Amino acid sequence: MLWIKSFFVLVVALAVLVCGVVIFMANSQVVAINYVLGTTESPLSIVIVWAFTAGVALAVLIGCFVVLALRWRMARLRSTVDNQNQEIGILRKKSGQDVR
Repeated sequence: MLWIKSFFVLVVALAVLVCGVVIFMANSQVVAINYVLGTTESPLSIVIVWAFTAGVALAVLIGCFVVLALRWRMARLRSTVDNQNQEIGILRKKSGQDVR
């Protein structure tokens, strides 16, 4: 089953690579990029690659913050569950029903 997944990933990666090369070859015109500090000229395909890279980096950064917040919440909830389990154990011992 692992080889099927690996084969599928390889096929998808090759398809993305081929599409990238086709887009790169079709968009070789030089464009002017105006930004806050100045202006530069670069091939459109390079601009597309940089914009895609910036988008991926931004998505990863936002995803990391979301995952980090969820991990903190999970740690707090686990701590709460542990405290409640300890309290249940103490109450069972006091009532003489120590079953565990």
